[in-house]
Amino acid sequence: MWWHKLGIRHERIDPGHPELNGRHERMHRDLKRETTKPPATTFGGQQRLFDKFRAQFNQERPHEALEQRTPHELYEVSSRRLPEPWWGKDFDYDMEAEALRVSKDGHVATHRGAFFLSTTLTHELVEIDWYEPNRARVLFGDLNLGELVAKPKRRQLRFSPVESVSPTQPAVVTVQPPPKPSPMSSDNAPF
Repeated sequence: MWWHKLGIRHERIDPGHPELNGRHERMHRDLKRETTKPPATTFGGQQRLFDKFRAQFNQERPHEALEQRTPHELYEVSSRRLPEPWWGKDFDYDMEAEALRVSKDGHVATHRGAFFLSTTLTHELVEIDWYEPNRARVLFGDLNLGELVAKPKRRQLRFSPVESVSPTQPAVVTVQPPPKPSPMSSDNAPF
């Protein structure tokens, strides 16, 4: 979410197609081979394995895609600075919509009731855009997160997330509510 607030757009590949991102997948394969087989016996030891891999990958190992140079040889410090505050400013939303803060447990309280959105957006400002009397779009900046439906004469809301979050494509909304997790499910774990 921080990257989105800084204006960095995520580029996602199709699920189940790692060949679309071969260089990145190769780095993960090498990382796994060199740092987890076998894993260290302590957290500190594991961190040392990761640090050694990063130093070799960036400063010692030549990369074919970089004409046998290392990333360290080509790295330049960015002239761009982080914004103030560094975590990014809240998005500006339409004055006619509700701009509401997501609670620490991922809920949003509107004038029509509350609903669970996501703990990923904890403390972030989202827009609730009521485009019909009982229907609203839920937005984070220019990302359409889903649709909110208010039950008439009740303070009950149902949130249906979009299937694919993207600022450049029209959102496809899933209209059926997600299944309830089993009491034994890991979805109920506190962490």
